[in-house]
Amino acid sequence: MKVAAIATLLLLCAAPFALDGETEQLSDSHRESAPGEFAKLSDGIVHYRIEGPENGTRVALVHGFSTPLFTWDEVSSGLTAAGFRVLRYDHFGRGLSDRPTDIDYDVDLYDRQLRELLRAVGWGGKVHLAGLSMGGAVVIEYAARHPEEVASLTLFDPAGFPIDMPATAGLIRVPLLGEYIIKTFGDRFIRQNLGSNFYDKSLVEEFSNRFVPQMRFKGFKYGQLSSLRHMPLTDMAERYREVGRGAIPVLLVWGRQDEVVPFANAELVRQAIPHLELLVVENCGHTPNYEKPEAVIPTLVRFLTAQQ
Repeated sequence: MKVAAIATLLLLCAAPFALDGETEQLSDSHRESAPGEFAKLSDGIVHYRIEGPENGTRVALVHGFSTPLFTWDEVSSGLTAAGFRVLRYDHFGRGLSDRPTDIDYDVDLYDRQLRELLRAVGWGGKVHLAGLSMGGAVVIEYAARHPEEVASLTLFDPAGFPIDMPATAGLIRVPLLGEYIIKTFGDRFIRQNLGSNFYDKSLVEEFSNRFVPQMRFKGFKYGQLSSLRHMPLTDMAERYREVGRGAIPVLLVWGRQDEVVPFANAELVRQAIPHLELLVVENCGHTPNYEKPEAVIPTLVRFLTAQQ
């Protein structure tokens, strides 16, 4: 309690020196020149891209907590070159998708977004799903709810099991205090923590340059805060076990040096889904799909091809 009180006091004292970077309202003008397409779903407009041959086996890529669809660039290129049809999209609150601020960013929202988008683009039947970090939790939930629609799962350093959370994360969950902290210091915290995604720190600058533009649109930090409060990012073991009791093929990919979701959690996922295949990516952090695509793509292509 004393630590929380001291931290709160320090934050309040620092407030005059912090800035809120959300200066623009996302609009059609921002989307005009963007690659990809946009779908109007029940909760708002979603930015997405579809690549690859029209008759290719369908794979949907679901990004993580805060990183937009660009994190899948290399994986998407590798899959389309192998003949797959690839869909990737921005979660609500990220990239060029809408940022509704009157709803909770919870499992229902992310499940609804994915399901409605698949239908909006005409992807009926079974689809291969791949998810990174929080996106792994999203596709696990989707597979638990709609197993008849899932051909396979690929999980990249997925969320859903306990991790060590910084003290700030606990403070952010406190009503009113969390709104104050995220509005006042959110930009700084988010930028400073981008480097934790990588083992190779030389990638941070380029990644940051591509990541930061989305932060200027109003509602970005609300999406981050609401996801922290309402997504069970460390408490989805039973959903994993439910998937494990089924027959959906699962590939688990994990960066050995992950600083965000520790590699030790791979064993927890394996216990929940005993039939999974594991690919360990050496000298790699939290985003193997971005940091080490050359180590990921061959195994991913082989795995997906085997399920056709």
